[in-house]
Amino acid sequence: MAWWVVFDHGLHLIGEGGTTKGNEPPFLAFVPHKVIALLTQGPTAVHVFMIISGFVIANLLLSKREGYAAYLTRRAFRLFPIYLLCLGLALASMHLHRIAYIDNPFSEFRLNEINLAASEDQNFLTHLGLHVSLLHGLVPNVLVPHASGALLTPAWSLSLEWQFYLLAPLLVAALISRGVIVRWSCALLLTAVAVLLPHQTTLTWDFGSFLGQVSGYFVVGILCRQALEQHQNRKPVTELLVLIALVAIFLDKLAITIWIGWSIIVLIETGSLVVRNRILAKSINLLAFSRFPRQAGIWSFSTYLVHFPIYSVVIGSYGLMVGSANMRQSTIALLLVACLPIILAASALLYRMIEAPGIKLGRSAAGSLRGHGQIG
Repeated sequence: MAWWVVFDHGLHLIGEGGTTKGNEPPFLAFVPHKVIALLTQGPTAVHVFMIISGFVIANLLLSKREGYAAYLTRRAFRLFPIYLLCLGLALASMHLHRIAYIDNPFSEFRLNEINLAASEDQNFLTHLGLHVSLLHGLVPNVLVPHASGALLTPAWSLSLEWQFYLLAPLLVAALISRGVIVRWSCALLLTAVAVLLPHQTTLTWDFGSFLGQVSGYFVVGILCRQALEQHQNRKPVTELLVLIALVAIFLDKLAITIWIGWSIIVLIETGSLVVRNRILAKSINLLAFSRFPRQAGIWSFSTYLVHFPIYSVVIGSYGLMVGSANMRQSTIALLLVACLPIILAASALLYRMIEAPGIKLGRSAAGSLRGHGQIG
């Protein structure tokens, strides 16, 4: 999912996947339009991640049964170290970023980035303070214009994730409640809020960065975790599956399809679902569970964040050297391809140097807090 976003943002930088017509690179004319359309559906990748997050956090809360302080400490150390580093990189490369995304005549981000830049210049300290708290995604445009997408645009989804972490114990408790009325009321209320929000014009966000807008994806993940447990304990799951289907009707259909497909793959790999065709089984194992996909998955959080400043530095430096009027679409495309191994190497390094130590430190800090205000 992280690399899907990387390709999406790269294609936008050469004029693909946006609303501007006639700017598409001729050297990609051989690629079917549907393939380009799929590759530039980065939001779907984020939606899938939300479902996964709902599933994983529900599993964490139900299996560890630690105090709220310990739980939130571990989550904070998972998010903030790599996020703050990449935020610093984005701030340091802001000038190059604007060359890459605004001065670049082929960029599909131009109009949005112009608006972002204006808001950043006018409200820089406000944006910085909101970003340091990781609550910038909560703030609607009516209060601070473009708060959710400023400084480090991909971080809007991290703010969303942090909002979910803060409320997850309450949501999980309600959605796995033994009371059917409580479970259904919570799920349907959250879904109704998400459906109704887009129909009002007072509170708007550049992205789906407010938890109320996209809570249905987290709900599906949480309910799937509960359904799996009940299935393993040989308890009825029909009611949960009906509720999941009802919520999913209002969500991104492609994201739901990917989630279902991935769930089937995991069930096959764990032996819960038997595939008698050996070639199919080996192909699934190679594509999804061999060493490189696993490793890329471990590094994916860094990949999701660091690719933006890397694109800014590489494409922005090129624009700075030749001038925006002399930037060539084909050269930008070649530079974007050259960025891919750099992003991969940077992701591996950042995981080893920042993420892994942060996770370890969070585990240690949470250990001293375990048992305080127990949840689960």
